[in-house]
Parts: sequence; structure tokens; C-alpha cells
Amino acid sequence: MSLRDVVRNLIRAGVLTPKKLLGQHFMVDERILSRMVDYAYVSGDDVVLEVGAGLGFLTRLLAERAKLVYAVELDRGLAEYLRSRFPEGSNVRVLEGDFLRLRVEGFDKVVSNPPYAISTPMMLKLIELSPRVVVLTLQDEFSRKLYAKPGSPSYGRLTVLTALNYRVEVLERLSPSVFYPESRVRSVLIRLIRRSDALEPRRLKALRLVVDQAFSLRNKTLRNFVRRVLPDAPLRCDLGVRVYRAPPEVFLEIADAILRGRGDV
Repeated sequence: MSLRDVVRNLIRAGVLTPKKLLGQHFMVDERILSRMVDYAYVSGDDVVLEVGAGLGFLTRLLAERAKLVYAVELDRGLAEYLRSRFPEGSNVRVLEGDFLRLRVEGFDKVVSNPPYAISTPMMLKLIELSPRVVVLTLQDEFSRKLYAKPGSPSYGRLTVLTALNYRVEVLERLSPSVFYPESRVRSVLIRLIRRSDALEPRRLKALRLVVDQAFSLRNKTLRNFVRRVLPDAPLRCDLGVRVYRAPPEVFLEIADAILRGRGDV
């Protein structure tokens, strides 16, 4: 029986009612699910996080390869279903709740088909938690924010934070038919590999404050922003460039200058 048929049968039996509010479109292409595990290089030494575990199709594949899987699911009914599939004593820990509010630590990889509605805050949290490898399905339009070039419409604070911590690859473009119910948006499969020179927590926190403030002045020049936060510090970067055209390294230079001014560097 195909995974699509499994979902249909669960819906017919009343076990499952896909909730539009939670963005529940279940990945039912077994080949893609298998490739996701491969793309993340999952091995027996890995502790893997899955955000939005749903019916456990990907969870099962991860559990076959990983040391431990944290399967996060907000929907109470689905969380109960997952517990029935992966009881105590298995290498899957079902965590019921909102990933954005949960404290989950000790994982080194993330492999997920997450709800698209939480893409931005989820990515910000993952960058902070700094797993080594992240493989996700994301809405195509959103994914561009992770690798956009300076000056492009998608370029913003998330681009800067991602670029200075991860290398981003678009692995596959997905047909809406690989989900059930079928998705109405274009999706992609992406991989993020943590950079060897990724920022330690103190610099990352300073950088996030800088980009949050800077991109609130997106169309202004850097000079307008720097005058507010760093009026006297000498900077090498061109302050005449507009915020949305400044490369990621410029914002890091500003963040480091702020830390030096505080005596934190």
C-alpha cells in the first residue's frame, strides 16, 4: 500500500482530519523521503530532530539509521498516533508541542517536512541551535530568502544570518503531487551545512540585533543606520550603500565593532 493510500484510509476511518490551519500536507513520496535521509548523511552516531513529524513516515526512516530521533508534533491526535507507532523503548522520542516554544537540545542534524507557516521563526531558532546539517522541504518563495543575493527582493535579515553560518544548497524542486492533500504552492528540498567559521553565540546575538534594526531601514543608506548605533567607530565598509544592497560581511563588521565598543571582544 502506498503512503498516499495510507493517508486516504486514515482520513476515511476518521483517524485523521488534515488541518489547513496547521498546514498539514503530508509527504507521501517514499523515494523523496528516503533521499532526505541520505542528503543529511544520517548515521548511527546521529541525534536527529524532526519538526512536524505528522504520521511518522519520515520518522521511521530516520529511526532506522539514527541513534535517536526527536519527533516534534503540535497536533495532539497525531502525537498520540506517533506514540502508538514508536512506543517507549524505541529510539524515537515523541515531543508534543510547538517547536518554537519547546526546549530541544542535544541534536546534531535536522531532517523535516515542517509546516510552512513557521518557516521564518523556525529557521531563526535553528540557526541559534546550530545543528551541523539541516535538510528541509520549504516553500520555494521562502527558500530564496536563505540564499538571495544583496539587492534582490528576497534579500533580508534571514539571508544575512544564514549566509554567515551555513552553506545553502537547493537539492530538488518538488511537484505539488508529492504531498497529500496536494500542496498549492511550489516546494523545494534544501540542505544547509554549517560553516566551519560559523558564529559563536555572542557574535550571533550581536549580529541578529544589528540586522533586525538595519532592515527596519531597508531602503536607507548604511550611514543612516550606523549613525544611530555606532556614531564614532571607524568602519571599512561603504556607508553610502543602501541596507538591502550591503553584503552579509558588512553587518558582521558592524556587530563586531559594537562588541568592541562594549569591551566584549
